[in-house]
Amino acid sequence: MARIPENVYKALQDLDTPAVFTTVDPNGNPNAAYVMLVKVDNPEIVLLNDSVFTKTRANILTGSRGSVVFLTADHKAYQIKGNLKYHTSGPLFDHMRSVVEEIHARVAAVELIADEVYEGADKLL
Repeated sequence: MARIPENVYKALQDLDTPAVFTTVDPNGNPNAAYVMLVKVDNPEIVLLNDSVFTKTRANILTGSRGSVVFLTADHKAYQIKGNLKYHTSGPLFDHMRSVVEEIHARVAAVELIADEVYEGADKLL
């Protein structure tokens, strides 16, 4: 695991808008979905809530890597890429359930383990 740079991690913690989460199916077809990121005290991962994933869930379960793209209030664009883990129980799932509003379905927690980070086109990690 790689540590997300401090400025990107802070931007993640301050994010108040949806991000775009992408995966790829076994045939190489991309899928993108809007997601709300779950704030977590771990600068090596991004945590997402699976509330209504269908194609995304199937892609994760067949081994897809993932990418999250988000835009800050001051219009800085960031992208974080990495491997994915799908949690239907355990500490990350419990954390996600405790912070995601009950009006949203809380099927599973998706852990994106950062190994590449970009600010715009500039690779930071």
